[in-house]
Amino acid sequence: MYRLRQVDFDGAYEYSNAEVVTFDKLVGIKVYPNPAKETLTIRLTKASRVSSEVTLSNMLGQPLEVVSIQSRIEQVKIDVLKYTAGIYYVQVVQGIQTQRVKILVDK
Repeated sequence: MYRLRQVDFDGAYEYSNAEVVTFDKLVGIKVYPNPAKETLTIRLTKASRVSSEVTLSNMLGQPLEVVSIQSRIEQVKIDVLKYTAGIYYVQVVQGIQTQRVKILVDK
């Protein structure tokens, strides 16, 4: 249960009503191998009923590759041979849920 406390500029405060908040379990992802040399596999640990979007980004957050995964697909592979060695991020967006994993591309 959660409730908010609102504080006014004069220091007066009041609480909101207590509300029950539930969180959906995040879809787990596995990204391997890490470090990657040729191919990177992104695997959803449970198949989804909705589509997902996988984005590979550089250290500046610039998207390098975006792959859409249709519902019930469990994995996608990304060829990393075309990228220089370094740190990258894999982000999986599914509905309002987002997960991000740091990976290393090694040559």
